[in-house]
Amino acid sequence: MLEGVHGRGPSATAVPAQTDDNDLPCVEVDGVLVFAYLDHEAGAVRVSVHRDSAEDRLVRPDGTVPLRVEVEDAVVLDDSAEGTPKRDLLNKLLDAADDRQE
Repeated sequence: MLEGVHGRGPSATAVPAQTDDNDLPCVEVDGVLVFAYLDHEAGAVRVSVHRDSAEDRLVRPDGTVPLRVEVEDAVVLDDSAEGTPKRDLLNKLLDAADDRQE
């Protein structure tokens, strides 16, 4: 069993599979939306995390939400430690995502 923040298990809701180009499959975990789907243009599986609706208990005083990303067994991003987030790496990733969406 996964333990959530403050020892509480995470609450998750699965959204049904994609039915058209506008309905992307996702999982909601404590208000954080995680989309995973095949991006035909990029020719890759895309994982998109939206933290703007996260539960208040997850939001840090500076407004950020901790995030740890693992691919297979390798940690590729870890902003989960208490204290000041690793803003340089996180900002680079978010800026790159913004540039791709424009």
